[in-house]
Amino acid sequence: MVQALNHQRLCDQADTVWRSHLGPAFSPAWGALYKPPLTKRQGDLQWRLLHGAIAVNAFVCRVNRAVGEGCPFCGERETVVHCFWECGRLRHMLELLRGLFTSLGAEFNAQVFVGGGQVLQPQQEEGAAAQFPRRSGQDGRLCEQEEDGPGPE
Repeated sequence: MVQALNHQRLCDQADTVWRSHLGPAFSPAWGALYKPPLTKRQGDLQWRLLHGAIAVNAFVCRVNRAVGEGCPFCGERETVVHCFWECGRLRHMLELLRGLFTSLGAEFNAQVFVGGGQVLQPQQEEGAAAQFPRRSGQDGRLCEQEEDGPGPE
């Protein structure tokens, strides 16, 4: 009923608040939200993050005039994108993740951090903890390693 009443408005809406920030090629890994190793609670949080359904100050200030729209850490307008990607308080954590991904031969960017990537199942061989995703093509999407080909160096 709600969808029928608001059909035109819904058609003009982006599927994720990140679309305007990361561009039309941004492709969240919707199918991986509720699959292991993620718990239902983690999947719910990721779904809310992708849809912008998190109570950040830019939204809360509309409901409660006593709350300002500024980030409590840096004073910039606190949006979902700012809170999870742009805020200066995240710099050290993002640098750490970028270094970790680089050491594994993978690229770290907002697409991977926010949109997720394809999680590969652990190898069945003894002593192998897990496979890691690798990039392919110009679009930078994650793909599975080929079974007979070498992994990232």
